[in-house]
Amino acid sequence: MRDVRRTVNHTLRRNIGVKLFSHIKGYEKATSKQKFPEHIEQKVNEYMETLHVVVVPILFGRTEIEEYLVYKHKPKFNTKTKRAGA
Repeated sequence: MRDVRRTVNHTLRRNIGVKLFSHIKGYEKATSKQKFPEHIEQKVNEYMETLHVVVVPILFGRTEIEEYLVYKHKPKFNTKTKRAGA
């Protein structure tokens, strides 16, 4: 779980940074090789600390439940509705 604080490892962190903090002066886009500037990283960290994890028991695979939840709730940070190549 400590990797959750590493922007280069997580698309979710990069998406949060773009959607919420791209308007801030000094913003530079993060990639899988480069993190955000420190002041943006700090804001992403603060935002991540407000998130809650919910555990839902399921009777089918992770991919299917993810597709169902994305379809049902239309989250702003995860917009994929179908698996790649499916």
